[in-house]
Amino acid sequence: MPTVDRSRAALLMLGAVAVITAGAISVGQPQGPSILLETGTLLLTDGFLAVLWMVAALGAGWWARPFIRTTNLGEFDRELVQWALGVVTLLWLDVVLGTLGLLGQPVITWILTVLLTAAGIIRIRTWTIGRTVDRLTAWVTAAAVIPLSVLLLAALSTPGWLWGTEFGGYDALSYHLQLPREWTYLGRINETPHNAYGYLPNGVEAAFMHLGVLRGSAWHSAIACQLLSALWAVLAAITTARVATQLLPQDTEQSVRSMVSALGGVGLLATPWVIVVGSLAYNETAVLFCLAATLLLLLHIERFTPRIGLLLGLLAGGACLAKLSSGPLVVAPLAVAGLVLVRPRSWPTVALAAAGGGLLVMAPWLVRNWMWTGNPTFPFLPGILGGGNWSEAQHAIWQAAHGGNPEGGAFTALWNAFLREGIGPAPGNEPWKAQWSIMPWLAIGGFVTVFSLNRTPRGRRTTIALVLMWLTTIAAWMLFTHAKARFLLPAAVPMAAVIAAAAGMIFSSPTRRRFLLPAAWVLALVPMLVYFGERNGQPTWGISKTVFFRGDYEQALMDIAPGDQARKELLQSASPGFILNHLLPADSRILL
Repeated sequence: MPTVDRSRAALLMLGAVAVITAGAISVGQPQGPSILLETGTLLLTDGFLAVLWMVAALGAGWWARPFIRTTNLGEFDRELVQWALGVVTLLWLDVVLGTLGLLGQPVITWILTVLLTAAGIIRIRTWTIGRTVDRLTAWVTAAAVIPLSVLLLAALSTPGWLWGTEFGGYDALSYHLQLPREWTYLGRINETPHNAYGYLPNGVEAAFMHLGVLRGSAWHSAIACQLLSALWAVLAAITTARVATQLLPQDTEQSVRSMVSALGGVGLLATPWVIVVGSLAYNETAVLFCLAATLLLLLHIERFTPRIGLLLGLLAGGACLAKLSSGPLVVAPLAVAGLVLVRPRSWPTVALAAAGGGLLVMAPWLVRNWMWTGNPTFPFLPGILGGGNWSEAQHAIWQAAHGGNPEGGAFTALWNAFLREGIGPAPGNEPWKAQWSIMPWLAIGGFVTVFSLNRTPRGRRTTIALVLMWLTTIAAWMLFTHAKARFLLPAAVPMAAVIAAAAGMIFSSPTRRRFLLPAAWVLALVPMLVYFGERNGQPTWGISKTVFFRGDYEQALMDIAPGDQARKELLQSASPGFILNHLLPADSRILL
């Protein structure tokens, strides 16, 4: 079968992403070459910082080599798992150093970053991953250029501009970016009684603080934070691609395995919700990367030891360090899958080792919250461990806003927010977009297909584990969250993997396999359609518009206003950015 050089294909894909991105920006904005120059500058500065953090994370995972070397993971899979462990390690270091007040010292932060980056570069130089891939697989993989371009375009947008379902990334503005901004000014991670989210583990927010210290400004590092989230999404897709191959029968030929791997990665990136959260300064994509790496390790191992249990616990704990709701949405589903995949006699030792690893990762949060409020898990379990300085009314408000029992019932929420999201009449007044696409329905068919066609004992066991994991994620979402579509994102990893595996089994013959190429490209177009449905078809306008959202544009209009009446009209429609940055005195104290 004809093959192509993997490195050359990767460079061509990057070039295609650059061309598509530049073309979209040029068409969407009238400034022509100047906006491309601004965007290029943005990529060189903020993109450099995001890549620097990721290479440092690879170096931070160096400690895991002796643990992973004893597994039967191939080189590519070993590197992915080690990188995920490195991300968890650097998140943990950022939390610890930030709490101690050391991360806020630029000299210390730069020394740490440079040392870890050097270790990461040495690691990269030792890679000897396969150099060729068959041509059809290369063309299927190339479909990823479309969602990758959308991911980059969206991540370059000024915070507050994109994604109606997220109300312009409200969560990022209210705490994912706001907490690091306050911490950077303070020089340490500190209690924020005015912002309840400051009591969460905040691993990702600590990483954003890391970028702010490197950049010298929390405000100017916002795009770097979005690009870091995008890099986590890409690594989650690559890891999911490797998970997909584990669902195939062991005698599957290599060309089919490569095709399935490519489809798995494209499938995850082609899920619009992954692009939405991956282009915002959110924490979900770090969770997806940790989840995919944990699943990859879990599916590969046949003999589970306490060492493997420790690694599983560290990765699952890392998902919780990034986003606390990963407890019910990631850890519980992985535990259910582990009950199927791990031999019963190994359950106690593996579970204890995994619990120890998870506790180690979460210890900084538990200790910090205990020192701040007297309750290690604050604001949770107030009746058992204490309510801190919150009143009963405040705890009731928190529980009502973040607990279960969604309006209309859990099954109605599942139907509207997952199975038919964006399709048919909207159930309420919130934005209604097809950001789950048809992935849930393809996944249901995929689970049935894989279970029917992979009849080996290991194949059946693996499929049952993934089905139970998927169903547990959905059940936890229905019971313990406020049932918004985005919170089901952990379900995307097993869905993309099983869809790819099912497609590979159905279209395994050389003649049928060619049908997968147009299918992959059609699927990859969905994020582009969703993206250009934003902001009245002008989503690229928000790129390099930081000045506008800071209120500078309104100040310029105020300066040239022809009279008091014109100024009064401008004030009536003034944005918070203009009021905070231009209207109020510099020494004003803003409570919220």
